[in-house]
Amino acid sequence: GRGTAGLVLSDLFARGDAPKIAALLEGPPGRSGPRLVNFVDAAGDPFTVRAVVETSAGGLVLAGVRIVEDEGRLGNELVRLNNELVAADRESARRGRELERALAELRRHRDALEELVAERSAELVRANAELARAARLKDEFLASVSHELRTPLAAILGMATLLRDGAHGDLPPEALRDAEVIEASGRKLLGLVNDLLSVARIDAGKVTARRRPCRLADVGAAATRGIGRAAAEKDLAVSLSVDPPELVVETDEDLLAQLLGCLLDNAVKFTPDGGRIGVEIVGDRAAGAARIAVRDTGIGIAPGNLDRLFETFVQLDGRTERSYGGTGLGLALVRRRAALLVGTMEVTSEAGKGSRFTLSLPWEAPAGAAVAAVLPR
Repeated sequence: GRGTAGLVLSDLFARGDAPKIAALLEGPPGRSGPRLVNFVDAAGDPFTVRAVVETSAGGLVLAGVRIVEDEGRLGNELVRLNNELVAADRESARRGRELERALAELRRHRDALEELVAERSAELVRANAELARAARLKDEFLASVSHELRTPLAAILGMATLLRDGAHGDLPPEALRDAEVIEASGRKLLGLVNDLLSVARIDAGKVTARRRPCRLADVGAAATRGIGRAAAEKDLAVSLSVDPPELVVETDEDLLAQLLGCLLDNAVKFTPDGGRIGVEIVGDRAAGAARIAVRDTGIGIAPGNLDRLFETFVQLDGRTERSYGGTGLGLALVRRRAALLVGTMEVTSEAGKGSRFTLSLPWEAPAGAAVAAVLPR
């Protein structure tokens, strides 16, 4: 601040001008004690400085300086500050009450949510138990019905075969055709019953894979021979290739034969007359897998239907009068059998051009040469 002489105290102290500082503080050099000096600040408001100045041989020493403001103005300032503090306390208390209400509401919602979660969890547990019970009852029902159906079917097929073979004498041509129809229908129904029973047994965990060394060329040859008659009726060319020829994997041969037979039956069913069906078996040593692919030049599958392809009882042709028979169990069984074999299924298809189903099985063996053969029609 500036004193009555218009000098800045900090400047005087910086220069060590003891006489001027002493004169300004109304005390001669060499004396010490409190002094009161009136000042005016930059805004024109008066204030008082209480100073203690001491002098010694080494120069002037400022022992202490304190500003004493106008008591009235200081009182007003204290009142204002006190009012602000009171207002701040009230605001803090108000916000504290709001916070308490918010916390109480939050606790209430939390308790309600916990109660709701507990109720939903209990409902889910009950629903899961009910679903498990329903699934078990379904499997038991299918197994029971399938078993009860197979017994009379076996008798029907046996009698139809005897009639067809002339065990009771030669039949007239019309009666012979009727016997053949009975036998064909019975075998179709038996296939459906067997599929239902297989689905029920696999889902019930009653089917396990029994792995042993399996020569894939033999499995492929047997599967392609199995469709020979049906393929010949539609003038289909069937090919088989194996690379390496002696490719052997540890797997369940029966499950693999059933899976491959189902894929080939579908290929025959959905391939127009004069088309082609191929089985390609390749050992991929780098990937540690043996890949068995069944390809055809059939009607193909629309991209939007690929995700539903392996679902149980799903028929992509859902019209009342379908062009192709079936119950939607074949590919569902393919997926289940692939899982039992610790394999994976992939399918690529293009509508109107054909499909390719590929089963990948774990395999470790040296690579070999390829062999291909086209089976006679």
